[in-house]
Amino acid sequence: SYRVYQKEGAANFSQFERNGSEDSGIKKRLSEDSDFLPEIPSVSGFDYTTVSTKPAPQIRINTLMNNQAVRQSALVFLNGATDGVDFAADAKSPDTTADMDMYFVIDEAEYIINVLEFDIHKGIPIGFKNPVPATFRLRVGEILNLDLVEHVYLHDKISENYYEITNSDYEISLPAGLNNTQYELTFVNSLMGVEDL
Repeated sequence: SYRVYQKEGAANFSQFERNGSEDSGIKKRLSEDSDFLPEIPSVSGFDYTTVSTKPAPQIRINTLMNNQAVRQSALVFLNGATDGVDFAADAKSPDTTADMDMYFVIDEAEYIINVLEFDIHKGIPIGFKNPVPATFRLRVGEILNLDLVEHVYLHDKISENYYEITNSDYEISLPAGLNNTQYELTFVNSLMGVEDL
């Protein structure tokens, strides 16, 4: 459903051999309005000028696991995405043999990329697995194209404590086993009485 038939040629920028002047013309068109694709002829009538060239709004989380390895995971925000598993969007870990990991819990499964619709009051469940007692140090690695988020918190749902991980690390120590229900990521610390934006 993402494919559109388009005849190849210089007119629609799908010709593979170009001279320098054609190449610079395309670069000029892309740089004129760098936030969106240039006008590209389409047999289907699709308007490519509505497609953003910016990365999708996202938050990347870095987790140092027992001072041995780093797991990078990503929250990606997309209108129309669900809190469940979205085909061709959410991603499971490529390393299914890892004994120790941090992940997003979606439909009781482990994912390292979670695509969902943005809601400042949403809690995003995260889980941890470790065969022996271990420490996990979490921190926001990067926030891209998401001006609505100033803070990201690790929320312990048992103690009701919130730990800010946007600008500093927070380390938790967990007993051996699987922990899929105690922690979530949030954007508002409800204990502080932060008003709606």
